[in-house]
Amino acid sequence: MEKPNKARGLYVLFFLYCIWMIFLLFFGTRQPSLGDYWAQIAENYSIKPLYTIRNYLWVLQNSSNTALIRHCAVNLLGNVLLFIPLGYFFPRLWRFFRPFWRFFLWAISLLLLIECLQLFSLRGRLDVDDIILNFSGMLLGFIFHKFLK
Repeated sequence: MEKPNKARGLYVLFFLYCIWMIFLLFFGTRQPSLGDYWAQIAENYSIKPLYTIRNYLWVLQNSSNTALIRHCAVNLLGNVLLFIPLGYFFPRLWRFFRPFWRFFLWAISLLLLIECLQLFSLRGRLDVDDIILNFSGMLLGFIFHKFLK
């Protein structure tokens, strides 16, 4: 059992992390709105697994454009690294999420919700590759939690 102050500190860190993530995911930079709402929705999703990841990896291997390389690297690494804490905090703070199958169902559901909210609020794209990368980060956090128990 954790000491009350240590547990309270973890909840505070988790809360601050959540506020930061909400800002990054929904209030950070966004594309200007152009045209009809539903036309924008139709243009802002990708459901082809590994399509975006393969394109980013191709750019990293073949491009000499440093801005484009940085954009691809930040997207690939950022989508993984930003979600590691979420995968760590949930099983650490709530025993319910310690069995992998519960963690997996919760994580996939949360990521689908985030992607849909970004799409329909026009605050980002729904991209299955984001789900793959974000889940990879959450899985790393989950594994990290298991090793530290």
